[in-house]
Amino acid sequence: DLASSRLEKLRSAHEEKINVLRQLQNLQ
Repeated sequence: DLASSRLEKLRSAHEEKINVLRQLQNLQ
């Protein structure tokens, strides 16, 4: 299903963004 796969991509991209933000906070 196209909509669900699109949602999955958005979700994984969002999680990656959160991971990056966490790493940046850890560096400070």
